[in-house]
Amino acid sequence: MNVLDLRDIEACADAVLDGGASKSFIPHEPWAKQKAFLALDVLEAGYGGAAGGGKSDAILMDALQNVHVPGYSALLLRRTYPDLALPGALMDRSHKWLDGTRAVWNEQKKQWTFPTPCGRTSTVQFGYCDTEADLRRYKSAEFQFIGIDEATEWPEKWYTFLFSRLRRVKGFPVPIKMRSGTNPDGPGYGWYRERFGIPENKAFNDPIWSGPKRVFFPARAEDNPALDLEQYELSLEEMLGGRKGVKWKQLREGLWIPDGSGLVYIFDPKKNTAPRIDWKSDRKRWTFVLGIDYGLTNACGFAVIGWRQGDPRVYVLESFRVEDIEPTAAAKVVQELERTYQFAKIVGDVGGLGKGYAEEGRRRWTLPIEPAQKQNKRGYQLLFQDALSNSRILLVPETTGDLRDEWKVLPWDADRKAEAKGFANHAADATLYAWREAPNYHDLEQAPKTEAEQAAAHEAEIEAAAEDEYVRSENEEWWAA
Repeated sequence: MNVLDLRDIEACADAVLDGGASKSFIPHEPWAKQKAFLALDVLEAGYGGAAGGGKSDAILMDALQNVHVPGYSALLLRRTYPDLALPGALMDRSHKWLDGTRAVWNEQKKQWTFPTPCGRTSTVQFGYCDTEADLRRYKSAEFQFIGIDEATEWPEKWYTFLFSRLRRVKGFPVPIKMRSGTNPDGPGYGWYRERFGIPENKAFNDPIWSGPKRVFFPARAEDNPALDLEQYELSLEEMLGGRKGVKWKQLREGLWIPDGSGLVYIFDPKKNTAPRIDWKSDRKRWTFVLGIDYGLTNACGFAVIGWRQGDPRVYVLESFRVEDIEPTAAAKVVQELERTYQFAKIVGDVGGLGKGYAEEGRRRWTLPIEPAQKQNKRGYQLLFQDALSNSRILLVPETTGDLRDEWKVLPWDADRKAEAKGFANHAADATLYAWREAPNYHDLEQAPKTEAEQAAAHEAEIEAAAEDEYVRSENEEWWAA
């Protein structure tokens, strides 16, 4: 940013008040809903829902509104560079609007520079974040406007980091804005809907205020008169399910319906929430395994899974992530968990960066940490998801919040052959490591049971099922949390 002091601002005051210069870069008048969106001066606003509602135009217009102000700086983002460079996407659209005007394009910086009446320039820059490391590109930058197109492709952590890049000097005559546009799908569906207070599976036309500084503007194809709606509907009909499918409801009607699109793991509270478990009173029936994932940046994931005789399900009793933890502290966490659960096995990714953590546990605390099974990760992730879908994996809600938070936003890459890079996965990987040990115990050959043992096992199965049903009927709110 070209930082201005107050003398610069005062000298340019008359020019700043004249917004007509900015309008010369916008090729058409905004439609009614876009105009209302552009008039907002709140910190955070989202726009969109249904496809074809003019969200990309709205964000680009908003970024260009103040290019007549000397020193103004805006940043427009997509999740990946291929997304950014798509025909018709923000960057391509900016060329259709600005080529041949007084704005100057810098291909290397992916940046437009605009002249102002005072001789000081303003800029609109384009960027992307393939991985979390790409955020460092903007670590020392300052912007008055940041716009993110297709925001549900982003992790919430990356989105909220960008607020730290929004700033201005005192007296600068431009509001600070974080703006986003999106459709109701994608791996970030959950956090975005919750952040803006958007209702699920419910039509709405009025803006939703989830706080004094945050609002979401719903838009549909009808709000964009430039769109050939009849032809567009014919295109949307070709999606899976046609006019009765989930995608039609999302993209044509703008309904926020969860479909888990692109996510590695899909947690269903009704299928995957465990009943209250008093394993300590029945300890002999239980077997426990601890999984550990040692992170690249001193974050570790820990997961305790267990199963009991006569019950085919696996329970995730704890799964959490600890940031900025040193090897000694990580070993103490394992020691405390071992004292509680007395594990049949402890597994972790002991190679690479995890080697130091595992060695510390073995040397100082005599913890028997064995190498986790890491081959064919994608295959086991698919098996894990199948078990989730069939209610064969249940989570204790009070102690697995970190795991569920990671699952909400952990997506496949574009080819669906591996996780997308840059998303937190320490609790998820620790849980997967531990779960991969469970079949080894279930599949062990056992001596034939006596009639008394068979009867006891049958009684235990009936007791477990009755316990689940009792908890669900007694306290539905807790069970569905």
